[in-house]
Amino acid sequence: MDLGFNQGGWEIRVMCEWDKDACSTLRTNWTMDGLKKHWQSMVDYFRKDGDEKQARKMERQGVHIPKWYQKREPAILERDLIKTTTEEILDAADLKVGECGVVTGGFPCQGFSMAGDRKVDDPRNELYKVCVRVVQEALPRTFVFENVPGLASMEKGKVIIKICDELAAVGYDLRWDILNAADYGVPQNRKRIFFIGTRNDVARFDAKT
Repeated sequence: MDLGFNQGGWEIRVMCEWDKDACSTLRTNWTMDGLKKHWQSMVDYFRKDGDEKQARKMERQGVHIPKWYQKREPAILERDLIKTTTEEILDAADLKVGECGVVTGGFPCQGFSMAGDRKVDDPRNELYKVCVRVVQEALPRTFVFENVPGLASMEKGKVIIKICDELAAVGYDLRWDILNAADYGVPQNRKRIFFIGTRNDVARFDAKT
């Protein structure tokens, strides 16, 4: 999602992820130190494999800088979002309350997925509240959250109504829909539910709709 927003023109300020390996991947792709280490590991690989020509070619070309690389590198917080305060996130982003353009994320989907047991009392089902907390305390202009389509039918729709009510209650005009990546140019039949909220004081009435 961060990559998509980056390609859409947004500057990514903060990433919060508790998995060590996932954070390692983020650092490799989003920081200059990570890109340099990856580049050097590739040079070393070709040299060890006996392909000195390719190794020297890479050294001449230098580090490949991907399109998504930002001069202002995102702060990568390797920690549990539950134990991370919104103040810490804003400090890492160098933003004050209300200055953030958009908060994005995907709260755990295992408890809602049709591939799982879909137990109502699955503790992971309550983790959307962390997203509500961050939105309520950071007051971004907008937010975008995604999850599996099975969320919409959980408890005959009671769960999604509850989530929508809580997100709307902190001061946001909220909409949700199930979208398929294949309808947006992606060669993959991947359906996901998206929640999009706009802070009430910045929402605009469109007379055409």
